[in-house]
Amino acid sequence: MTNTATLIATIGPPGAGKSTWCRRHAPRGSTVVNLDKNRALVAWCHCSANQEATPWAVELGAVAARAVLARGGTVVWDATSAERASRGALQVLAAEHGARTVAVLILPPLAVSLARNESRDPRRCACGWSRRVPEEAIRAMDFSIRQDLRRITIGEGWHEVRHWSRRH
Repeated sequence: MTNTATLIATIGPPGAGKSTWCRRHAPRGSTVVNLDKNRALVAWCHCSANQEATPWAVELGAVAARAVLARGGTVVWDATSAERASRGALQVLAAEHGARTVAVLILPPLAVSLARNESRDPRRCACGWSRRVPEEAIRAMDFSIRQDLRRITIGEGWHEVRHWSRRH
C-alpha cells in the first residue's frame, strides 16, 4: 500500500488570507490544524491571540498531525510559517511519516494584509494580546517570507510549492 500522507503548510503574514484559503481549498477529508484555534484551547484566557500559548498550541497541532499522517491522511497546517525554523519543524514532522509536503505561499500585496489586519478587533484580552497584529510585525514577516522565497521554492525540500495570490 502506498503512503498517501500529505502535509500542506500555508505560508504568509497575518492578514494574507491563510485561514480563508484553508476554508475554501483544503482537500475534502483533510484535518486543518489552526494555531489560532489551538491557542484559544490552551490559553488560560481562551484567547486565540495569546502568543504565550503558542508553544502549547504548536504541540497540540503536532500531536493531531502525527495521528493523521500516521494513518495516511492529509494535514493542512494553518499558520504564518514565516520562520525557517517553523517550516523546518513541519518538514521533520512530515518526514517522520514519509509524508508528501506542499507549501502554499499566500502573499497578497502587503497593503492587502495590512488592511485586513486593520479590520480585526483591536481590543486587548486580559492576557494583553489583541487579534490585531502590530503593523511592524506584519511588515517584518512579509519581508522575511519574500526574502526566503528562493529558499522555500528550491532549498527547503518541499515536494510541491503553490503560489496563491488572490487580492480580495
